Amino acid sequence: MKKTGIAIAVLLAAGAAATGGAWYTGTQLEGVLNEAVAKSNEQIAQQLPGLGMKLELVSFERGFFSSDARYRINLGELGAELPSSELIVLDHIEHGPLPLSRLKRLQLVPVLAHSKARMEQNELLEPLFKLSGGEEPLVVESSIGFDRSAKGQMRIAPLTFVEEGKGRFEFSGFTGDFYATEDASEMKIDGHIDSLVVKAEGDQPMTVQLKGLNLASDRERGSAGLYLGEGSFSLDSLEVSSAEIQPVALRRISQKDNMSQKGDKLAGSLSYEVGEVTYAGKSLGSTRMDWSIGDFEVTAVKSLVDLYNAYAVRLQAGQLDTEPTDAERAQLMGAVDSLLAGQPKIALDKLSFKTANGESTFSLKLALTKPQSLELPPEELVKQLLSSLDARLVVAKPMISDVVGYKALFEPDADPQAVAMEAKMMAEMAGEMASAMQLGKLEGDNIVASLNYANGQVDFNGQVMPVEQFAGMLAMMAPGGMGAPDDAQMYYDEDEEDAGYDEEEGE
Repeated sequence: MKKTGIAIAVLLAAGAAATGGAWYTGTQLEGVLNEAVAKSNEQIAQQLPGLGMKLELVSFERGFFSSDARYRINLGELGAELPSSELIVLDHIEHGPLPLSRLKRLQLVPVLAHSKARMEQNELLEPLFKLSGGEEPLVVESSIGFDRSAKGQMRIAPLTFVEEGKGRFEFSGFTGDFYATEDASEMKIDGHIDSLVVKAEGDQPMTVQLKGLNLASDRERGSAGLYLGEGSFSLDSLEVSSAEIQPVALRRISQKDNMSQKGDKLAGSLSYEVGEVTYAGKSLGSTRMDWSIGDFEVTAVKSLVDLYNAYAVRLQAGQLDTEPTDAERAQLMGAVDSLLAGQPKIALDKLSFKTANGESTFSLKLALTKPQSLELPPEELVKQLLSSLDARLVVAKPMISDVVGYKALFEPDADPQAVAMEAKMMAEMAGEMASAMQLGKLEGDNIVASLNYANGQVDFNGQVMPVEQFAGMLAMMAPGGMGAPDDAQMYYDEDEEDAGYDEEEGE
């Protein structure tokens, strides 16, 4: 009995503490919300300059265990031609430290408050409420910690629109988790959409279908005010079809980016990939592109970003022909000067196209440096600006054959044997042409070309020469140039308006 009495006493004490905590957080909540609104407006002004958007706390009704707030979002320029220029957000806020909705989910970590926000229906949002079948089109639930950080989930309801003779729109809805610190110095989001289908009917029927969209972002504001971190986007498939074309599908689409800072320098990477491209259900191939940057002076980049934002403000205000001020010109030149002094590097690390039987790739790496002056003549400026260049192209002859062979897919009436012979001939001709014009070397089934530049010297496919000599060689190699081989001369058929090789001369 004594133990039972002690347990009951502990529970009563905990309940009293939670009740007192709920009363206390309720008294503090209105001030917290006003601070959050002010900081949100600062972020809106920074991220969306010139639009005139503004958030306002219209009313606050405080209760003992919960309160209700009403916000107004003035859309500014965005609402100029809309049925309504504002949105109203209704927010039901449970007081901490142990909101009932969190207790029901066995979330026992104390928080300042738990919020459930939704949109109020008005003339602007009425169509959205209809598309969602009366369901709340947007709901945001979040818990506010005692450090004023917010963590929660955003839900967009499934939307459906059907109009006889026009088409249909079907959206599966969106679910996303998010986290943000009070000052937005850290932000994370992870969201998913199952599907989106847009079907147009009538004279030009067409269907576009997306499946399996995922997005994620984990950003942190660096010392210069730029957001660092990583983000990703992926899509299982994107398919387009119509009465005039067979279905074209892109599968396993992805994009990834990363930005980091070490000392006063930025480094970053960006990659795109399409895992498979199909036409009429038959695979054509895949593609990938990887970019990277390094040694970008962070304050110079921030200065350029600020200049861009200032220009964007003028564009949004309709000042399309406004000239930059003297101060902005000086800021631009100073930023470019600082950027080049850091010897930045830019690279297309890999651009690839892959088919069933071969893969072709291209890479390009540039290292820049600060010239004596940015006012030099263009030719001298480029020589001083470019510290080094490294490019490499690999073209697979089997890939050329595959691409030419796609003619059988796009022209079903074409003779398959003739298409196969043409594909093989074109692949061999490409190799012979590259070799004859000294544009590349044959390495097995690949046509390989390389170009390196440093210290005023060019290495082109193993031939080392000054820049001026290389420029002259390119002029000689050009179609019709004095040094072009006879079997590489081009002709122009004015009737067919097409270019080709003189086969009789080549024989």
